[in-house]
Amino acid sequence: MEEIELQGHTFPLDGAQAALMESTPAALVADDPAALRAQFERQGYVLVRSLLPRPLVAAVEDEIRALAAADPQEGLGRGMLPRPHADAMMNSATFRRVSHGPELFALFDALFDEPSVTLDYKHFRAVGPAVGTPFHMDRTYMGRGSRRLTTAWIPWHDIPLRTGGVAVVDRSHSLPGFSRVRQTYGEQEVHGMLSSDPLECIGFDPAARWLTADYRAGDVLAFPMDLLHGSCTNRNDAAAPLRLS
Repeated sequence: MEEIELQGHTFPLDGAQAALMESTPAALVADDPAALRAQFERQGYVLVRSLLPRPLVAAVEDEIRALAAADPQEGLGRGMLPRPHADAMMNSATFRRVSHGPELFALFDALFDEPSVTLDYKHFRAVGPAVGTPFHMDRTYMGRGSRRLTTAWIPWHDIPLRTGGVAVVDRSHSLPGFSRVRQTYGEQEVHGMLSSDPLECIGFDPAARWLTADYRAGDVLAFPMDLLHGSCTNRNDAAAPLRLS
């Protein structure tokens, strides 16, 4: 039985407290956007497999790793790419081919059922071994006074379960047990995590459980601002490369 770690707690992926996400084929974006939107609203996410060309994603990974190797920064690997590196990547033509490319705009045009735009600032993650992100809703970090926002999480390389990708609390955007969390913490636009206790996070509703995936380069995970999420702990060896997203 495969398992994941969240902030020091281990969960088997047996469907009780944790399970694997459902996958969505990239063809659904163009072939049936109404079905894509219905899936997004029901699940609180879509994990679109192979939406982005792998060579493009690999080129972004190469640039980030080259930056980090040439100019190491204090705190690299603790969660976020240091600001000088992130600024350089946001101005990278290689990265902008992904962030402003037709694939992502097609996905978000389909989800919003109208033309979409992207925010200027991007959050680059660089996570080392023994690190995982505590649990939060993205509105507290990037709400901008609007509910018409959706997050795209992009792995820059294959991220198997052991490396610790994003984990979401199943349907926390709509389950009744999370209504007070959504109406209080979820409406703040002040930076801050809700909790570092994964058991507390699934304790708000009896139907709640953690969902994650074996991510591959080219995948895109999209979810709304009020879906509770964090990341699994990177359980690789100390000498392993950083997990980049």
